Amino acid sequence: MEPEFGHYEEQLYFRIVNSKHWEWIDGMAFIHADEVRAPVQPKKRYVEGMKLPDTPIYPSLEDAATKGCLLEQLRKVYQRTDIYTEKNHAQDTWELWLGSAYVGGGKTEGTALAEALLFSDSMLRNEETQSND
Repeated sequence: MEPEFGHYEEQLYFRIVNSKHWEWIDGMAFIHADEVRAPVQPKKRYVEGMKLPDTPIYPSLEDAATKGCLLEQLRKVYQRTDIYTEKNHAQDTWELWLGSAYVGGGKTEGTALAEALLFSDSMLRNEETQSND
Protein backbone atom coordinates (compact mmCIF):
# COMPACT_ATOMS: atom_id res chain seq x y z
CA MET A 1 0.00 0.00 0.00
CA GLU A 2 1.34 3.43 -0.98
CA PRO A 3 2.00 5.74 1.97
CA GLU A 4 0.05 8.97 2.39
CA PHE A 5 3.04 11.30 2.22
CA GLY A 6 1.16 14.15 0.58
CA HIS A 7 4.14 15.59 -1.22
CA TYR A 8 5.21 14.68 -4.74
CA GLU A 9 8.84 14.01 -3.81
CA GLU A 10 7.86 11.84 -0.86
CA GLN A 11 5.57 9.74 -3.04
CA LEU A 12 8.37 9.51 -5.60
CA TYR A 13 10.64 7.84 -3.02
CA PHE A 14 8.08 5.08 -2.50
CA ARG A 15 7.36 4.65 -6.21
CA ILE A 16 11.01 4.46 -7.25
CA VAL A 17 11.98 1.61 -4.90
CA ASN A 18 8.89 -0.29 -6.06
CA SER A 19 9.74 0.18 -9.74
CA LYS A 20 10.17 -2.94 -11.84
CA HIS A 21 13.63 -1.69 -12.82
CA TRP A 22 14.83 -0.49 -9.42
CA GLU A 23 17.92 -2.02 -7.85
CA TRP A 24 20.20 -0.93 -5.04
CA ILE A 25 23.77 -0.46 -6.26
CA ASP A 26 26.92 -0.25 -4.12
CA GLY A 27 27.61 3.33 -3.09
CA MET A 28 24.08 4.70 -3.34
CA ALA A 29 23.18 7.00 -0.46
CA PHE A 30 19.95 6.19 1.34
CA ILE A 31 17.65 7.69 3.91
CA HIS A 32 15.14 6.08 6.22
CA ALA A 33 11.43 6.74 5.71
CA ASP A 34 11.27 8.91 8.83
CA GLU A 35 14.07 11.11 7.43
CA VAL A 36 12.28 12.01 4.20
CA ARG A 37 11.30 15.45 5.46
CA ALA A 38 14.60 16.15 7.24
CA PRO A 39 16.31 19.24 5.81
CA VAL A 40 19.78 17.70 6.12
CA GLN A 41 20.05 13.97 5.71
CA PRO A 42 23.08 12.07 6.96
CA LYS A 43 24.82 10.06 4.27
CA LYS A 44 24.49 6.34 4.66
CA ARG A 45 25.74 4.17 1.81
CA TYR A 46 24.31 0.95 0.49
CA VAL A 47 26.80 -1.92 0.28
CA GLU A 48 25.90 -5.13 -1.55
CA GLY A 49 24.90 -7.85 0.87
CA MET A 50 24.20 -5.51 3.76
CA LYS A 51 21.25 -6.33 5.98
CA LEU A 52 18.59 -3.79 5.14
CA PRO A 53 16.82 -2.14 8.07
CA ASP A 54 13.30 -3.15 9.03
CA THR A 55 12.04 0.34 8.25
CA PRO A 56 11.76 1.36 4.59
CA ILE A 57 14.76 3.08 3.04
CA TYR A 58 14.80 5.32 0.00
CA PRO A 59 17.54 6.59 -2.28
CA SER A 60 18.91 10.04 -1.55
CA LEU A 61 18.03 11.39 -5.00
CA GLU A 62 20.28 14.43 -4.88
CA ASP A 63 23.42 12.54 -3.89
CA ALA A 64 25.98 12.54 -6.75
CA ALA A 65 26.82 8.83 -6.51
CA THR A 66 23.14 7.89 -6.36
CA LYS A 67 22.38 9.98 -9.46
CA GLY A 68 25.21 8.20 -11.28
CA CYS A 69 23.77 4.83 -10.30
CA LEU A 70 20.30 5.88 -11.50
CA LEU A 71 21.79 6.94 -14.82
CA GLU A 72 23.48 3.54 -15.12
CA GLN A 73 20.15 1.80 -14.41
CA LEU A 74 18.53 3.86 -17.16
CA ARG A 75 21.26 2.88 -19.61
CA LYS A 76 20.56 -0.78 -18.84
CA VAL A 77 16.79 -0.39 -19.17
CA TYR A 78 16.89 1.55 -22.44
CA GLN A 79 19.96 -0.36 -23.68
CA ARG A 80 21.54 2.92 -24.79
CA THR A 81 24.43 5.04 -23.61
CA ASP A 82 23.27 8.39 -25.02
CA ILE A 83 21.13 9.24 -21.99
CA TYR A 84 21.89 12.51 -20.27
CA THR A 85 20.39 15.24 -18.11
CA GLU A 86 20.30 18.93 -18.90
CA LYS A 87 19.29 21.94 -16.84
CA ASN A 88 16.45 24.00 -18.35
CA HIS A 89 17.34 27.40 -16.91
CA ALA A 90 14.26 29.11 -18.38
CA GLN A 91 11.90 26.82 -16.44
CA ASP A 92 14.31 26.04 -13.57
CA THR A 93 13.87 22.29 -14.10
CA TRP A 94 15.98 19.34 -15.20
CA GLU A 95 15.32 17.39 -18.39
CA LEU A 96 16.34 13.86 -19.30
CA TRP A 97 17.18 13.09 -22.90
CA LEU A 98 17.60 9.85 -24.81
CA GLY A 99 19.66 11.02 -27.76
CA SER A 100 17.58 13.86 -29.19
CA ALA A 101 14.31 12.60 -27.66
CA TYR A 102 12.95 14.18 -24.50
CA VAL A 103 12.17 11.43 -21.98
CA GLY A 104 11.05 13.38 -18.93
CA GLY A 105 11.94 15.90 -16.34
CA GLY A 106 11.75 17.01 -12.76
CA LYS A 107 12.37 19.86 -10.35
CA THR A 108 15.83 18.47 -9.64
CA GLU A 109 18.26 16.28 -11.53
CA GLY A 110 17.56 13.40 -9.14
CA THR A 111 13.78 13.59 -9.58
CA ALA A 112 14.22 13.75 -13.38
CA LEU A 113 16.25 10.53 -13.28
CA ALA A 114 13.73 8.86 -10.97
CA GLU A 115 10.79 9.88 -13.18
CA ALA A 116 12.58 8.48 -16.24
CA LEU A 117 13.02 5.13 -14.51
CA LEU A 118 9.33 5.11 -13.60
CA PHE A 119 8.43 6.09 -17.17
CA SER A 120 10.41 3.08 -18.39
CA ASP A 121 8.09 0.83 -16.38
CA SER A 122 5.00 2.13 -18.17
CA MET A 123 6.72 2.29 -21.57
CA LEU A 124 7.92 -1.30 -21.40
CA ARG A 125 4.54 -2.42 -20.03
CA ASN A 126 2.90 -0.86 -23.12
CA GLU A 127 5.36 -2.66 -25.41
CA GLU A 128 4.59 -5.99 -23.70
CA THR A 129 0.85 -5.39 -24.08
CA GLN A 130 1.22 -4.57 -27.78
CA SER A 131 3.34 -7.68 -28.42
CA ASN A 132 0.66 -9.83 -26.77
CA ASP A 133 -2.11 -8.49 -29.04
